[in-house]
Amino acid sequence: MVGCRTAEQLEQAENRHMQSVVGLTMADFSAQTGVTPTDAYDVAGGRTFVVLGRSVTLVTPSSYGAPTVANTQTCLLLVATKQIGTGGTAESWQIVGVSYSGPCIGMY
Repeated sequence: MVGCRTAEQLEQAENRHMQSVVGLTMADFSAQTGVTPTDAYDVAGGRTFVVLGRSVTLVTPSSYGAPTVANTQTCLLLVATKQIGTGGTAESWQIVGVSYSGPCIGMY
């Protein structure tokens, strides 16, 4: 079983990977990852940027009379930031946390 990892180990690795961008500005985040926010909203103490990643379609083939089922999921990142400048540009927002849902493993 060398090389096998549990779901918990995979989740911990993904959490560490997602947290690796904490401290970057949004400009640095976009430059390093190649992804840009699709939306943003103000929150107490900062702004949260919404980043949509890749979509993955999982298909369960039909069997025993049950129909084929397809389910598409999209990676969703919520990037929490605090304002460090007054320009309102991507350089003005520093990442303080990242939460995610969906198939985000290996997105950046």
